[in-house]
Amino acid sequence: MIGVSPAYLVSLHGMSFGPAEIAAALPGIREAGFQAYQPEIFLREDLERWTDFSVAGLREGQDATALAPSVFVGHFAHDEFGDAEALRDGSPSEGARHSMDMAAGVGVPVWAVPLMRFSANGMSANDASGRVKAKLLRFVEACAERGIGLGLELARGNALGGLGSFKAMLGEPGLGGVKLVFDTGHAFVAGEDLPGMAMALAGNIAATHICDTGPGEKRSLAPGRGQVPIGSAIRALRAAGWEGSLDLEISCSPDELLPEYSAAREGLEAMDRVSGRR
Repeated sequence: MIGVSPAYLVSLHGMSFGPAEIAAALPGIREAGFQAYQPEIFLREDLERWTDFSVAGLREGQDATALAPSVFVGHFAHDEFGDAEALRDGSPSEGARHSMDMAAGVGVPVWAVPLMRFSANGMSANDASGRVKAKLLRFVEACAERGIGLGLELARGNALGGLGSFKAMLGEPGLGGVKLVFDTGHAFVAGEDLPGMAMALAGNIAATHICDTGPGEKRSLAPGRGQVPIGSAIRALRAAGWEGSLDLEISCSPDELLPEYSAAREGLEAMDRVSGRR
């Protein structure tokens, strides 16, 4: 199964959009040959757009297009893990809880938050690590109350650490069920062994963001335009038994959207066939 990440919606609408805009985009996603997508709330100020009524409309759009929502990304909530002061507040915000409610209404199994670059402001690494795990446990509990799981997208420099730290965290009480949004661009710029970690963590991956980039700051490029070993990572995922959707992440202009994503889908399908999938 090949899908699109929230980058499709951001490329189409900019950073501000709600359920109505997402629902309007679904027919085009389906017509371009995709089978899955990832709903997202990018900006905190857009939370008010998300109501039971607007989510019902999005569910209708999903049903009409037969698109599967692979994960719900609460991007705006990254700031709840962004600095020392945020970690001292150990509970999910009302906005994060509302976003989880909407994710449950959409019908996704996992609500995910990106952990972005962390500003320590004098907080020790050990203190930050302990606090982020304690806060993640509160997020796990809040998601569980809504019948969904918690997922993390790990950017370089976040308070938890890299994929190895994520794997170690799974051994902490209450955190063993946390899932990973496996972002090939973030992992590459962080210096991770993508095939090795894909193989090791396949059982804990909720969704993917498949993109290419070069060294330095992450860029969301179409596969083949950077240096990420995407084919090797996909083969490792499939060899480890992961059967989820490969969701493309490409940042582009609205005019480039369909040609960029359509061409990348064909390439990704070819990579997946090489991995043994049909």
